Amino acid sequence: MPYAKKAGLLDECFYVLSSVKARFSFFICFPGVGYRRTEQKMRSYFGNTVAELLHVDSGFDDTAISTLLVVIDREKTDDNVSVARYDCKKVQYTIPSKKEKLDIENWNVAREEIAREEIDIVALTRELRSVQSRNRRLIKEFDELVLSLMTDEQRNAL
Repeated sequence: MPYAKKAGLLDECFYVLSSVKARFSFFICFPGVGYRRTEQKMRSYFGNTVAELLHVDSGFDDTAISTLLVVIDREKTDDNVSVARYDCKKVQYTIPSKKEKLDIENWNVAREEIAREEIDIVALTRELRSVQSRNRRLIKEFDELVLSLMTDEQRNAL
């Protein structure tokens, strides 16, 4: 690796050792485990044994930090993974579980699709010109106010 990992070494040891004996292993991690470069070795180690990736929102009362529930099945051999997103405050799946092909480089995380907003470019341009015109007028008024407060000597120094 072209970089030295400074943190999370104990995390990787825990993941590896706890998944050695049992068929199923369950881990609650921060979502960054699925995509950060420093966790690449761990993702490669688990490979196709990842059975489920559940992104959990609002899992704690006192913070808005999301978590990632990773389910490992040591007997699993295919490259499919079940991906879902669950919101604990709403007590419902915001994205229902679906099967996807596992990307070991960057674990699949259920993402909500954001609807594209239609923008009326003509109306937006009209509004922008109106704001610019108002700003120019205010700047001119401010400059006139400042000049009116100056003495003749100060104005001549400009």
